Amino acid sequence: MAEGEVPFRVVILHGARGGPDTNWFPWLHAALEAEGVDVVRPRFPTPGGQSLAAWLDAFDRTVKPLASAPTALVGHSLGAAFALRLVERSVEPLAGLFLAAGFVGALGLPDYDPINRSFFAAPFDWVAIRARKGRAARCWAGSDDPYVPLFRSQEMATRLDAPLEIVPGGGHLSGEAGFTAFPGMRDAILSLRSGWGTVPAVPSPPLAAPFRIAPVATGADLADVAGLFRAYAASLGVDLGYQGFEEEVAGLPGRYAPPPGALLLARGPAGEVLGCAALRPMAADGCCEMKRLYVSPAGRGMGLGRALVKAVLLEGARIGYREMRLDTLPFMAAAIALYHSAGFVPVPAYYDTPVAGTVFLGRSLAEVSAR
Repeated sequence: MAEGEVPFRVVILHGARGGPDTNWFPWLHAALEAEGVDVVRPRFPTPGGQSLAAWLDAFDRTVKPLASAPTALVGHSLGAAFALRLVERSVEPLAGLFLAAGFVGALGLPDYDPINRSFFAAPFDWVAIRARKGRAARCWAGSDDPYVPLFRSQEMATRLDAPLEIVPGGGHLSGEAGFTAFPGMRDAILSLRSGWGTVPAVPSPPLAAPFRIAPVATGADLADVAGLFRAYAASLGVDLGYQGFEEEVAGLPGRYAPPPGALLLARGPAGEVLGCAALRPMAADGCCEMKRLYVSPAGRGMGLGRALVKAVLLEGARIGYREMRLDTLPFMAAAIALYHSAGFVPVPAYYDTPVAGTVFLGRSLAEVSAR
């Protein structure tokens, strides 16, 4: 560190079933240390003994004895969610926050969800997190992450009000994907450090994702969903009066309201409305129903329909349902093929319908996975 330069520290937080000596963490440590940055890589108990309380204790035992310094957090996978918990409990703002392959909530992965549960047991205080995240916050996600669906990283970045850079072919941004160096992360951190004590630099624009799927959160979102529901109904050429469609739209969110239900809305990079999907509880114990999957003409051709189906399945599993069902019309061949590819199989009709040939499908949520 040059004489008179402000000390600067980076803490690297690994994820579940990982460790501080995996992935690109040693490379980043060496690269930052060569530039005079103090780097700390705590080790957290995982998978045995993994809990939020245990990780907070390990962090405090490692970091609290160190001399005070402006500190930026680097989090990978579950380490990103843990970084958010650290920001949430902090009294003062951090220097910065850099998150890779981050997510919040269950992923439908039986090897991970049970040991990750305590990290998500309480809602995140996003207002406090945004206020204390520091001068720079950046997120990264692989375009083909086999564990964390892209929309989950997009949701984290949106709630954090941080840019998200999508790494083509980056997978989980981990060693198993060949990701053992992370120059973009290094450069973002060094840019923050070099500007410490000056006006924050404007980050370079991230690559724009083709769409973002997130739960409905505002009245404007709800109005956009109502518009998509009406577009969906108009596209069918079938009167949905037998389903009480007008009453459903007028009473939104109605049975789609959380926590037993969900309304998901897809938007493009500029906020344009692209599609929606919903789920609601059924009378049968442990069952939910997927409804109103619709992709607007502007959203077609980019895999959004498949992403919405995956998002609804993950929501159903997260809420705790054991089975999901749906109905569709016999002439909707593309939709039926999509549902079959997502694991749905024919089931007996679960309500009386005047539309001959209505197709009823269902699938278990026990094996729902982000893969």
